[in-house]
Amino acid sequence: MKPRVHFVGAGPGDPELLTVKGARLVSQADLIIYPGSLTPRALVDLARPAAKLLDSAKLTLEETHAALMAAWRAGGRVVRLQAGDPSLYGAVAEQAELLAKEGVEYEVVPGVTAASAAAAAFKVSVTAPETTQTLILTRLAGRTPMPETEALRQLARHQASLALYLSVADPETARAELLAGGYPPHTRVGVAHRVGWPEEELHLSTIEDFPDLVRSRNLTRQTLFLVLPGYGAKTRSKLYDPDFTHGSRGRRIQHNPILDAPGDTLVCYCGKVDKKTILHAIAAGHDTVDKLKAVTNICPKDNDCATNNPHGRCCMAEVTALLRAHGGLV
Repeated sequence: MKPRVHFVGAGPGDPELLTVKGARLVSQADLIIYPGSLTPRALVDLARPAAKLLDSAKLTLEETHAALMAAWRAGGRVVRLQAGDPSLYGAVAEQAELLAKEGVEYEVVPGVTAASAAAAAFKVSVTAPETTQTLILTRLAGRTPMPETEALRQLARHQASLALYLSVADPETARAELLAGGYPPHTRVGVAHRVGWPEEELHLSTIEDFPDLVRSRNLTRQTLFLVLPGYGAKTRSKLYDPDFTHGSRGRRIQHNPILDAPGDTLVCYCGKVDKKTILHAIAAGHDTVDKLKAVTNICPKDNDCATNNPHGRCCMAEVTALLRAHGGLV
């Protein structure tokens, strides 16, 4: 039996960033419980007219659970909207524990988190080849304490990209911790306020200056700091480097006198050798003489055609020698 209770990631605010599955569940729900202070009304407006809408902003965990269970016992379908992604800084675990005690099946649907939405809005990559390959998602300690090993200055020592949630109330402490961890003061920081909302604000600053920007713009809740040590890096990904091979793309031949010669074939005692067959075989990873022989029909008699070749060698020997000379074979 399919679950009738769904925790749905609402994303950062833009209704079009809700997943297709999430939007479908919202449109089918009989009860939608949503955090009104964190969710734009446009998301809730996706509900069908007969759906009951409940703002959880002023409710306790127990009150939210009671409303959910009442709808479930009546046979209804319930969506519990969670801002961003349900797995990050939400209350899914304690809500799910109450459901489990009552034997209620539920499903969690992921959402777009603010760090991803902010990176897209700034049109930046949080990873850069040979600069940083790690993104840390964290927050400053507040009324919810942080484990000592996860103090911001400790995480900052990694010099990785870092998304700082729930920390806008004290940007000066955030700056001090980032600097204490070793980030240079000029490191870029993207300041994203209510990303995906109509009143979205995006500012590109630095670790040294972003607290002043926050204060001058009077930015408060729902502001994310995206620390970008790889911003502006000119490094290139190996994935699309012509010299980098992988399972979907073998070694490429930049230039070869025989294979670049006019015509589609090489002629020898054994018959016609299709150049495209050779190129495709090499591109597929057949980068030794034995591998090429196994997948092509050239020179089945090895050197029997050498006397008819103007260079005194069979066509396979000629091809492989030239490919080796131009880096085609190993």
